[in-house]
Amino acid sequence: MKNKTENFTILHSNDIHGSIKGKQVTGEVVGGFSYLSGYINKTRREVGNESVLYVISGDVLSGSFEDERFEGLVTIELLNYIAPDAVSLGNHDFDYGVSRLLLLEKLANFPILNTNIYISNSGKRILKPYQIINRKGYNILMIGLVTDEIENYLAKKENLKGIISCSKAEKEIPKVINQFKNVDVDLTILLTHFGIEKDREIAEKLDPNLGVDIIIGGHSHTTTLKEEVVNGIIIVQAGSGNEEIGRLDVVVDDETNSVIDFNYKIVSLDKENSERDMVMEKYMEDRLKAIDDEGEEIIVKLPKLLRHETRIKETELGDFIADVFKNRLQVDIAFIGSGSIRKDLPNIVTRRALYESFPFRDGIKRYKVKGKTLKKLFKGFMSKENIDNPDGEYFQVSRGIIAEYDRNKKSLIHLSLHSKPIEDDKTYTICMQNFQYDRCLQLFNLKKSDFIETKRGTITNQYDALEGYLINEKITTDSKGGRLIYK
Repeated sequence: MKNKTENFTILHSNDIHGSIKGKQVTGEVVGGFSYLSGYINKTRREVGNESVLYVISGDVLSGSFEDERFEGLVTIELLNYIAPDAVSLGNHDFDYGVSRLLLLEKLANFPILNTNIYISNSGKRILKPYQIINRKGYNILMIGLVTDEIENYLAKKENLKGIISCSKAEKEIPKVINQFKNVDVDLTILLTHFGIEKDREIAEKLDPNLGVDIIIGGHSHTTTLKEEVVNGIIIVQAGSGNEEIGRLDVVVDDETNSVIDFNYKIVSLDKENSERDMVMEKYMEDRLKAIDDEGEEIIVKLPKLLRHETRIKETELGDFIADVFKNRLQVDIAFIGSGSIRKDLPNIVTRRALYESFPFRDGIKRYKVKGKTLKKLFKGFMSKENIDNPDGEYFQVSRGIIAEYDRNKKSLIHLSLHSKPIEDDKTYTICMQNFQYDRCLQLFNLKKSDFIETKRGTITNQYDALEGYLINEKITTDSKGGRLIYK
């Protein structure tokens, strides 16, 4: 017989992006699977195995040199050792292809959940939609959900239009929960991967009778230093990159099937809070030594370190990468999604450093657009509404552009190319990554008809193109900034 109330500790990560080794901070390693495993083991010992759950809300894969070289295999092997209770899908978990993802799911000794991606003609979900975990006599329902933007991504990347579809979370949540009306579910947790704004929106709209207690999110890389409560639902998210973990201690009431008390904090995965798992470290060392030498191969020496401090303003590295693709595709303006640049690029560029700075292998296409479309695009991504939106899309742009935005007037007051004002009816050539192209249409109210794809000038793999440029071309890093200006 179970107790009237029970305490549980829910540990959670999101957007790990294959960060197996962690990173160096002032001579010390922070994060990585050794400290992650160490903290989970420590908590399980202190609280008790039956009282601790560990979950991940999407984007386990893609973003580190090690993960890319093994296409997710080693990351899954290491997670098998850590033994999460449930993992939900993120959009970047598809980066190595659907077939690879389905293979990795078979190799995983833990449930990988998603309830809103379907095979279109049969209506069959591609993965297990939910998991019920019984701890101390309490039934805990976990449901996995991903952003519906993934449908367009898969349609283009893998030619799966009409084959795989993604339904809205609002439709799927009640569909799953209503299956358990005659089951005593004590705690219901959504493992989402569509960003903090969507988490808030979902929580606000959910019928309280469905009994959703907690949303553990991902995708927007938000660190909720303090939990949010919307419509009685607790919302949390733990940043990105495997350098911290969220800890939610809850008291669950058996009679009301609800959380009656809780405490939340973000914990840094370092020597102050955790312990290194030496068994994990030995396994990592043996498994990864084959690629360590390759990762340290030097590609090029740059004149200086190029910084990318934030996703929501112009950066040195953003200027540099945009200039590279302007040169490669011979366009008037190159737009590079700021979020596709993940960290600073050191002046000694190794293969590992380059990949971890700019890890995505999406394509880039060349388009013709009118000046009025450019003005609408700049106004959209430079706006305060977009910058304040954790799920917004910001761009780095190539040399020759000066765009000035007035925050008080909420207007674009100047846009010129090589000192000549952009003209509404004049045609310009641009290039843009495929993923960011789809997002900017959605976010900034643009139409596909505003972008005319040219017959030449497509890069199918942006990472390889950047690596080839660094190896073969004379490099300059003389950007003085001033391309994106705010009043």
